[in-house]
This record gives sequence, C-alpha cells and structure tokens, in this order.
Amino acid sequence: MEGIEGHLGVGDGRPDGVLIAGRGRELAQRYAGVWQGFASVLERTLRTERITDGDELARVYRDLVEGRSDPAKGYVVSLGS
Repeated sequence: MEGIEGHLGVGDGRPDGVLIAGRGRELAQRYAGVWQGFASVLERTLRTERITDGDELARVYRDLVEGRSDPAKGYVVSLGS
C-alpha cells in the first residue's frame, strides 16, 4: 500500500517548491471552478453587516462569545480611517 508520500509526490526527484507550485495552480483552478456555485449559495444564505466602530465590534464579540450571534450573519469590520 502506498503511503501519503506517494500522493504528495515526495521522493519523485523534483524539488519540493516545484511540486507545491504545480499543485497550487491545480488547486487554484479547481477552487475557481467550484466558487461560482458556492457564491450563489452565500448570496441566498449569508447576510453581511458592516462594523465601523469599537463599540459595535465589542457588542458583536460579546454576542458571539455568549452564543447569541446569528450564524447566517457575516461581519465586515473596518475600524479607523
């Protein structure tokens, strides 16, 4: 039975950086291919809320820690100018 090393290409004579770069391109192509479907699900299920001040951020954090946060809500935090 072949170990994980064979699946990763370890020991195939190529420098690790070459192997990783090749796998990275493959992963990026696969990721881009499935992202379209995933993005459409997010548009239907995830609501975003902007947080622009520290008091709001503290409130959101407390809600998260205390189990009161809505799992269908994502926060975009931008503090400062």
